[in-house]
Amino acid sequence: MQEETATKFMSASADKLGVPRPLWVRLFALVSWALFVAAMFLFRSDHIFLISQIIDVIGVLGFAVAILSLILSGRWDYASVAASFILVATYLLRWAFLTDYIYAGSPELGLNAAIERLIHLWIAEFSAKVANAGLMQALLSLYWNVAMAFVQLLVILIWGWSLRRINRTSHGKA
Repeated sequence: MQEETATKFMSASADKLGVPRPLWVRLFALVSWALFVAAMFLFRSDHIFLISQIIDVIGVLGFAVAILSLILSGRWDYASVAASFILVATYLLRWAFLTDYIYAGSPELGLNAAIERLIHLWIAEFSAKVANAGLMQALLSLYWNVAMAFVQLLVILIWGWSLRRINRTSHGKA
């Protein structure tokens, strides 16, 4: 009896691992990575810190994994969400590094002032890109600098929601 229960549980768990996420979830992830790669190739020469170049590499790998997830589905969905986690963590490191870099220049102003200066830097860069290159390039630059991490958090949340929905559906059938 215990063996049957264990076998049922193991096969159900293995089936859930192979269950693909809805197509729209995988397409959303792919589009978010594609925008990132477009921005990366457009602004690659703007990077002055190594962490930004590391983010570019993670972005290209995440885009490749998102393509594989779209085509092959199954366990590649897990690799895609893992790439999202890695990218978000790397962005947090980048933001901490930039804040520390700004803070080191004038520590008497405090950490809050350093964060505020970083935000002002992004706003100034956005305004300069709008004036020099147009709104689309400015939006892509903003996407690379700030929004990509939040979009990947959204991808992770949607992925988790779809996994929960699949689990509920499979429990209802059992």
